[in-house]
Amino acid sequence: MAATPALKNHNPSLDKSLQLGGQHVCANQTLEGRFATKYCRCGKKGPSKFFGTPLSSNGVCMHVIVDKYCKPAMLEKSLFWAPVLAGFETPMRHLRVFFGEICMRHIIRLAGIVAAFCLATFYAAPPAGAQATRTWVSGVGDDANPCSRTAPCKTFAGAISKTAVNGEINCLDPAGFGTVTITKSIALICQYTEGGITNPSTNGITINSAGAVVFLSGLDIEGGGTGLNGINFIQGAALHVEQSKIRGNNAASTTAGSGIFFAPNSAATLYVSDTVIADNGAGSGATATGSGIMIRPGAGGSAIAVLDRVHLENNSNGISIDTRTGNASSATFTDGTISGGALGAVAVSTGATQAQLTINRSVIQNMSLFAVDASGNGAQTTVGASVITSNGQAWATQAGGVTASYSDNEVAGNTTASAPTTTLLKS
Repeated sequence: MAATPALKNHNPSLDKSLQLGGQHVCANQTLEGRFATKYCRCGKKGPSKFFGTPLSSNGVCMHVIVDKYCKPAMLEKSLFWAPVLAGFETPMRHLRVFFGEICMRHIIRLAGIVAAFCLATFYAAPPAGAQATRTWVSGVGDDANPCSRTAPCKTFAGAISKTAVNGEINCLDPAGFGTVTITKSIALICQYTEGGITNPSTNGITINSAGAVVFLSGLDIEGGGTGLNGINFIQGAALHVEQSKIRGNNAASTTAGSGIFFAPNSAATLYVSDTVIADNGAGSGATATGSGIMIRPGAGGSAIAVLDRVHLENNSNGISIDTRTGNASSATFTDGTISGGALGAVAVSTGATQAQLTINRSVIQNMSLFAVDASGNGAQTTVGASVITSNGQAWATQAGGVTASYSDNEVAGNTTASAPTTTLLKS
């Protein structure tokens, strides 16, 4: 055991002493910084010691009151430190230890306060089996890790099982993090780096959880030419997509080949902003399938979509809203572009349920068939303050559908002349 160091300003008349760790500690003693640093170890990792002996099993420096010059220690995992009662001046100069009558009366109370404060405020490691509210993935991570910032997981699928409901998964570095099925409210946030997903012959992200609210940001979803859908939404309350890229989902199917396939079986909302969706779908002209964004609610489902600053480029079809298998739904598309493909903006209905699509302050160009289409009773596509140019035909209606144009649209340079069902005046 280490020898007791020489004490400064020792007043024997105030000795109301306590045997601590086999050493004789007196009242009103000022211990120099070297001693405090070595034995109290303020601000350093490792078990708290005094006179070379741990003061308690959990590392709490229970029997000391630290003078204002002793910097509070950093709390690390389950090691707690009493110097939280200290001031915040540095460097650490000295430690004053009081074991007089006043201190002895309250030592147990003080230790309890310190321990409770540490536990309530600074507990850093969750219990075994607990899920964290924030987890991390890295290209050099390992799914056997706890998915912390210093020990990240490697895939979204590995991290999601260790992330709590309403939690968040962040990307530490640009990498591919694999396809994932989301079954709870969660956020995948990677806007400061690249959150890559490659999904040949499958869906990139599948969302299937009643009531779930999902946020996706900073993702790069690549189907590689055979992907089913970049994002496949089956059920949930809301999906938010921002600052992402989705491309290369070219499977030929009525339920595949879309950048975002939004097919809720209950009421749900889709929000997309600042996102590029390109080169999705299969076929061309009248046989084209898939869309940049396909909104097709299933039985019992309905959708409201809000699409801002979205760019749909060279997809088989731009944006489609189809209520033939679901309930009335609507979508607004604002400040975006739809370019390349067969059909630009399409609403389809059987008459029993309305399908309403509104385009505002946007550009629709270079569509081989129709820029704006409405098919079936209850289907209406409305366009305002937009440019419609270089298309096979600007307006098309089938089976009682309605196309409505505000008078402030610019429509020119389309191959076949056409007119909307109705022209609206700005109020």
